[in-house]
Amino acid sequence: MNNLKRVLSVGMASTMVLGMMATASAASFNDFTDKDEIVNKDAVSMVTELGIIAGLPDGSYGATQNIDRASFARLICVTLNGGKEPTLGNLTTSFTDTKGHWAEKYIAYCVQQGIIAGKGNNTFAPSAQVTGSEAAKMLLVAVGYNTTYEKIGGATWQVSTDVLANQVGLYKGLETINTSAALTRDQAAQMIYNALNAEMVKYEIVPGVSTNGQIVANTQRQETGETLLEKAFKAVKVEGVVLANEYAALNGAGVQDEGKTYVQLNDAPKGLNSTGAFKVSTDLDMVGKTVTMFVQPDANSTQTSKAVVLGNALESDTNNVAVLTAGKDSAKKIADYLDDNNLKTNSSTEWYVNYAIRTTGSGDSTKNDPLTTNEAGKELTFIDNNDDGVVDYALQLVKTFGKVTSYNDSKDGTINVSAVNPADSITYKSLSSTKAAKDINGFADVKKDDYVFFYKIGNKEFVEPAKSVEVTVSSIKGNKVTADDTTYEQSGLVKGVNEDAKNLNEAVELGDKVTFYLDNAGYVVYTDAEAAADEYLKVLAVDSFSSVSGYANTKILKTDGTTEVVNAYYDNAGTKEKPADGKIYAYSVNSKGVYKLVLTDLKEESIDGTKIEKGKTQINSNVLANAQTVFVIDRGNDVYTVYTGIANVPKEIDVTTGSAIVDKTTKVAKAVFITKSDMTGATEGIYVLDKNPTVTGTSDDKTYTYDVIYKGEKTTLTSEDGKLFASKGYYDNVSINGTEITKVTGSAIQPSEATVASKGLVGTADKTYSYNDSTKVLYVDGTDVSESSIGAITVKDGGIKGDNIIVMPDSDNANIAAYVLICK
Repeated sequence: MNNLKRVLSVGMASTMVLGMMATASAASFNDFTDKDEIVNKDAVSMVTELGIIAGLPDGSYGATQNIDRASFARLICVTLNGGKEPTLGNLTTSFTDTKGHWAEKYIAYCVQQGIIAGKGNNTFAPSAQVTGSEAAKMLLVAVGYNTTYEKIGGATWQVSTDVLANQVGLYKGLETINTSAALTRDQAAQMIYNALNAEMVKYEIVPGVSTNGQIVANTQRQETGETLLEKAFKAVKVEGVVLANEYAALNGAGVQDEGKTYVQLNDAPKGLNSTGAFKVSTDLDMVGKTVTMFVQPDANSTQTSKAVVLGNALESDTNNVAVLTAGKDSAKKIADYLDDNNLKTNSSTEWYVNYAIRTTGSGDSTKNDPLTTNEAGKELTFIDNNDDGVVDYALQLVKTFGKVTSYNDSKDGTINVSAVNPADSITYKSLSSTKAAKDINGFADVKKDDYVFFYKIGNKEFVEPAKSVEVTVSSIKGNKVTADDTTYEQSGLVKGVNEDAKNLNEAVELGDKVTFYLDNAGYVVYTDAEAAADEYLKVLAVDSFSSVSGYANTKILKTDGTTEVVNAYYDNAGTKEKPADGKIYAYSVNSKGVYKLVLTDLKEESIDGTKIEKGKTQINSNVLANAQTVFVIDRGNDVYTVYTGIANVPKEIDVTTGSAIVDKTTKVAKAVFITKSDMTGATEGIYVLDKNPTVTGTSDDKTYTYDVIYKGEKTTLTSEDGKLFASKGYYDNVSINGTEITKVTGSAIQPSEATVASKGLVGTADKTYSYNDSTKVLYVDGTDVSESSIGAITVKDGGIKGDNIIVMPDSDNANIAAYVLICK
């Protein structure tokens, strides 16, 4: 293991891509494209930083991928060599299945050290996936445990290994693992992490006396006092309290530069100062907490800034944290909350509001100034960072609710945010910057007219989008409002929740469909009922308007293609008026079922005489369409077809008469209602799996449900006709409205023998189509449908009979196969 250097050829890298790779250019945790899918984040961060495991060539970590036994053998060698590629010369094994294998020398070294054994019959099975128990056994030996003494070899090796691995802590964080199953890269990282922190052991011969008085030699296991991390990587484990980072600071430590964290170590090891800045990033919520770090001190300096932090700073188990977001109007109620969480404050507890310390007096008479109240929605975090039951830091974070009034992301970026109905206790009421891209944290996450929260810590300003939910109010009791089975209360960050600054229970009515904007604790800061009126309709007919009732009997056409007669009125700047016949509106419905029609920031535009083309966003100079635009097309006899998104409409629609309701600013259509048109590509193709439908409903009102393949998926479509299809098969001229079949033209096309299915072509004797990566292939056996591939199709070749197939062409290009069905 001496005179080792990092060597990894391109050939070896490509061979080992699915195994455990360690390279000099290994990506850090934050670079992984699948980091959100990683379960053991701290472990993966550390072992990748150490150079033990690297990511895959596609930029991911590959958390759910498995590891073969050969790759894990190499991983053990890299770990023992301090994260570096070892030079092992020309070591060979006697295994018959590892001769010439890329990992033979790693396997040979591990065999020499007793770390691994074969599978029997003089084989190793290098390509077999390593199991949890197999990996644990290798790591136990790497830490120093003897296979014979610990009985982790032989017939009962797995049971003995699992028992010892649990005792040593190798399965910490992996309590639900099936040790007989293949190990994933995510689990491997956690197990290696545990092994690195395990204390190494050795065995000594200790003289003793037997029961018959004879002097005997006994083998005894002893701990070395050194972890595998310390031995192999020359690193030490340290713990300390985060006093400052790039976001905030406590105790006058000073806000740090980006990527640095100022820590006061609890017990500094030799060669490292007890306080200082480390080159490691931490989040705002780590300030005040005890963290654990694995550090390589600089050989020539005790400065923390020159030490190397391996992986991330990890939150320590010694922290006891309670976060109060509910309203408490007295010091006693705050104390009661702490008592419920086994905490208390005393005179040494430091209190902060947005990381500004609260004190009274001056000089030697300076004292900490406790908060005596906490309004709902303010986040008061109590941190006991040494688990003694006494709060060390009480940190209240106060955010202001507001609206982005101006925004420009060009050049340096500008932003202006104004508070909306701020409570009297809110002092920070506006945010403004002409260098927002650099100075405002979260600038890129918001836009003009967004409702947001903004706050200031020291000289740093933050902005973040406000979470919103769209709900229907079902009950109002006192100051509580229940909507969609959730009970809401008003936040203490605001004095009212709408433009009139009304309280929550006054701002909404039963049955209202509303948007609630919420603070981080789920309290309501704002509601805008008009903003929830994002459903649209067209008025088909109107009776006389009643000034007494305030509405008119109105026949409407909704964007789901249904018609209905309702009570409705047009809200013209607060005045109730008769809806206009033929006009399009946005609407909301109150608890009595009355429709409120509005045109806030909207206007109606004619699209008479235009041509709408599939995927083309420009309808005319005044109307644009996007993926959310809903198209409602009159097919006659009160039958309407609905398409959502410009990419999903028929190939061409020649509009004779029609109109759209559009955003006044962007010109983007919310809904398009077409009264008269000619369409190309309006019908669709489906494969009927069974001509006999399932019948539901009553004798007077039956619904017939057919099993079909539609748009490449097995699904169901309904009809009012129980004898719609004469046989199963492919019907290429079907009119569909939503999930309802409205018309079928022509008879079924039956599968025929495949004559070609390769080199970009697929087809039968009747016609050949081209295929591409988007072409989907399905295997159909009766009513069972499963995914397949072009390569699975058998084609006619002399006396070999080909598979029976159906090719369903692309709606935009009849020469391209969208779907291919292999029919048994």
